Amino acid sequence: MTCRRLAEYLRENILDENAGRFFEEASLKAIHRTLQAPLTVTDIQLLFSELPAILPKNYPVVNEIRKLCLNIIPQLMNVFRMSGHWQEFNKTYYLSEMLKTFDNCEYK
Repeated sequence: MTCRRLAEYLRENILDENAGRFFEEASLKAIHRTLQAPLTVTDIQLLFSELPAILPKNYPVVNEIRKLCLNIIPQLMNVFRMSGHWQEFNKTYYLSEMLKTFDNCEYK
């Protein structure tokens, strides 16, 4: 997440658009690869907190990140339900519904 924010900053303030987009996309691809490894609840919640900054990005990997998040959410909801964390359960359910609205978005 830090690399993505740094790449975004560099793209907007220091590097030319092409170099900045290269680093930004590389950092998003790294996030995507990370999602395929075992994650802790805290890792997932950190990712979810960054989704508002990630989802509007116009990279094909963004849609893949969104799809992986949609696959992770039911497991996370089970953890919250089993542990009685209903507020977190409701937040996660709401997030899943919002992520589904991106189904018709096309990324270049």
